[in-house]
Order: sequence, then structure tokens, then C-alpha cells
Amino acid sequence: MLSQLDEYGGIFIFRGRCRNLTKENQLHNIRSSSTIRKEEGKSMSVKLQKSLHTFIDKIINIEDMNLSDIELTLLKEEIIGEATDHLFRFKKNELTAVENDLLKKRTLSTNIDSETIKMIDYGLRIINDALEKRKKSYRNPDHQVSTNVLTHGAVLWVGEKNKKDQCKQRIITVKENNGNKLTYQNDRGRFLSMYDTKVFLALHKIWELKGKQKEFRFTEYELLQQLGGGVSGREYNMVKESLENLFNTSVIMQAFYIKQKNKKILTQKFHLVQSQGRLEHTSENDIVYSCEHIIQFSDYLHLSLIEGYVSYISLAMVDDLRGLAAQALYITLCGDQLTAEGCFQYGIAELTERIGLSAELPLKKHKQTLKKAFEELISAEILHNYIFIKDNDAVRLYPTDWFKSVVVSSVTALSDGSSELPTLLEQVINDQSLLPL
Repeated sequence: MLSQLDEYGGIFIFRGRCRNLTKENQLHNIRSSSTIRKEEGKSMSVKLQKSLHTFIDKIINIEDMNLSDIELTLLKEEIIGEATDHLFRFKKNELTAVENDLLKKRTLSTNIDSETIKMIDYGLRIINDALEKRKKSYRNPDHQVSTNVLTHGAVLWVGEKNKKDQCKQRIITVKENNGNKLTYQNDRGRFLSMYDTKVFLALHKIWELKGKQKEFRFTEYELLQQLGGGVSGREYNMVKESLENLFNTSVIMQAFYIKQKNKKILTQKFHLVQSQGRLEHTSENDIVYSCEHIIQFSDYLHLSLIEGYVSYISLAMVDDLRGLAAQALYITLCGDQLTAEGCFQYGIAELTERIGLSAELPLKKHKQTLKKAFEELISAEILHNYIFIKDNDAVRLYPTDWFKSVVVSSVTALSDGSSELPTLLEQVINDQSLLPL
């Protein structure tokens, strides 16, 4: 049906529907007019194009079936819904780039046939629905994490570099935020990257899906699905490396809050995540085709989760924010409390330490980085304004109404494993370490 799109720039070519194109040209699907510079971005863009291509092929193929109008419409909507569920996991900028190319093709091309227009319109419908679903996920965050982890900044080190000369040494460092003092140790000599942070958040979703048990198992493929990325060898290697970074990270929290007791405690040193083993599934030729991990959340972390002292984060929002500081700030705000005036207030030095900006940089540089992050959160409709106060040594951040509702809503539901609470409380609480609120 479709044979002439290559004349119009080769943006949109459908497999099996092009009569006069070479095999090489048929391998192209939807090409973004704005080149994505980073290799990961290019890889994901190609995956998006191929996925969209596949779903449009499905729609076109059913039009050749002997179906009634009602049956055809219902089946088309089913495929579009399936496509939306699959494609909304791609980043907003990737979806938008494809949408812009399709719109350009739809409006600017001349001598374009009706079949081509129909296929482009299917593509636009799918991409638009995927974008809308992704935007809705911003305002309905579903990745829960212990609020204690966020208030202590345990997984945010956006400004620290993993230098080569550190790799054979343990890192032991301290950050402090309004009394929430954290001691951080990594036996590989690594600070957690933002990718590590996202893996940590994705593990919480898997924990929920697997029944909210302290110990659970998952495949690397399942983890990649939660991250919303690709499933190439590169992504598998990244996940393996990230899990090792998390397994080698331990912390001490000086003001760990226990909701059931309304008390804070000084924790012992504990690993956020512990490996309990790994199972490799192999074929008859001893080729590994799947790797399954068995992990365990610490007693402290598991207690926070099952007693409902959690904050909710949209992993899609984290992915779609461009700057690392903006990503870290969004995660931080998700776990914080509003002032009586309905805003967040921080000292600049406190906030820079909280999100892990490098202490080596001057305060002026930190302010520039933070201001850029504030502006990005305004563009994302998380904040609607910010004001520097106290001779620019502090800042007030004013959230939008929807984000304010996410922050102030109290998550109190206990998991099915809430019967574990008495045992966990007994294991975790040391009466001598109780701290005043």
C-alpha cells in the first residue's frame, strides 16, 4: 500500500508495504529530524521507531480481514491501546521528536497519497496517546521509596565523580541535612550515579509486584522493563554494574524515623540492598539466556515500607527531566514536608549537600546549578515559582497544586505482610538509640 514515502525524505517507511524500495531502505522506519547525539539516545530512538512500525503494521494488516465495521474499530482500538502501553515507557523527548517529524510530513509533503496519510495518522494517534499516558504518570507516581532514604539523601550524589584513583579504595563520607546526618560507605570506591538511583527505585516497584516480601527474586529483564529502557547487551551490563554498586553501599542514618513509635533512632551501619544469590539459566549449549537475582532489603528499609512511611516518585518524571540536579531535586522534594505557608524552604548550603553537589565547587557555582534546576522544575510544572531570601543564602520553592497534593497526601496503607511489624520493630529499635523529635 505504501511505496512513496522515501521520496519525501525517508522519514516513515513501513515493512512489507513498500513496493519500489531497496531492502536497505526498508530497514528504516521513522527517522527523527533532530539528531540525538548521545549513543543511548540514538539506540532508544531506533527502538521506538521499530516498535511504532510494528504496531502500525498490525493495524494495516487487520484492514485486509473480513470484519464488520464495529469489529474492525474495536480491534484497531485494542492494538492502539497495546501500542500506547508499550511506547509510553520511552522518554518524552524521544516521543516528541517522532511526533514532530510525523506532523511535518503530514502538513508539508506534497503529492502524498491517501494510504500514506492514513499510516501517518495512525502513527500520530499512537504517539499522542503514549505522550498523554506518560504525562498522566507524572501526576500519579507509583514508585514508593522509604522517606528516610530521601530525607537523608542516601542515594543522591549528582555532583560527585567516581575518579579512577578511588576505585580501589572504600569511600566513607558524611553529609548532613537539618539534623538528618548520613554516613555513606561504598566498598568499591563509588558514589551512586543517577542511574543507580533509578535502579534502586525500580527495585521498590518489583518488591511491590512480588508481594512486598523482605526477600524477593527477579530477572534482569524484569528490572529493565521497570526502568523503561532497552534490553540490549549494553543495558544488561549497566544493570549488572548498578546492582553491584548498590550491594556495596552501606549507610548509617542518624535520624531514622519510625512511624509506629513516632521516634527517631540512630541506626547501625546497614546495606540498603543485599544480594542473597544469583541464578543463571542456561541453554543446552551452556549459553546464559536469563539471570535471576535474589535480594533482600535491610530491616530498616523494609520497616519503612511496610509501615507506610514512604514517598511516591514518578520514574517517568525522573527520566524526562534533563539535568541531574533537577532530577535529584525532584526526588528530594517528593520526600519533604511543606512549611505552614505551603512551600519548601532550604538553606543553599543545606540543599547542595542534600542532593550531593560537589563540595569542591564554590557557592556561586552551586547557586547557578540550583537556579537552572528550579527553572527546569517550573517547565515541568512541579514548581510555579522560587524566591531567594536571607541575602540569597536560602530559597523558597513554591510547588504547583498537583505536586503539592502528591507531597501532602499521607500514604498509610500497610502491606499484606504487616504482621511482620512487631518482629521488625523489635529487631530495629534499640532503646538506647532513641532520639528526641
